[in-house]
Amino acid sequence: MSGKPIVLDTSVAIAWVLADEPLRPAALALAGSIRSGYLEPMVASNFGFELRFSLVRAARRRRIEWDGVHSTLVSIDQLALEMPPIVYPDEPLLEICRSWQVSWADAHHAWLALTTARPLVTADRRLARSLDGSGIWVSYLGDRLPD
Repeated sequence: MSGKPIVLDTSVAIAWVLADEPLRPAALALAGSIRSGYLEPMVASNFGFELRFSLVRAARRRRIEWDGVHSTLVSIDQLALEMPPIVYPDEPLLEICRSWQVSWADAHHAWLALTTARPLVTADRRLARSLDGSGIWVSYLGDRLPD
């Protein structure tokens, strides 16, 4: 392992690619840190589904061109984000959802961060606030805006 290990949630990838995302500068800086090897990201198994869901929704809302969806997926795939084959058991995920008031999808990212002892990097302020006090180290991208 050469870079600093992190868990990356899908909101960060969305901030990379949608020009109207308020945290895009911080997300692009983070992507640069990944490309340089400074950060070593890991993503939950639902990352690909969430990314595609979000891009289709963005295209329907005209936040991204339909023609750009596929090229965006290719560019994110080129980052070779690690997706470990860990088990996401229902009971602990449901407990995360119940205790911290997060979605089923967000529970996957939280569980991965918890079980790998890596900080969870998110562009989702609500998720960062929800996990406060959970014992999961959460790094909100809005706190990392470049100068």
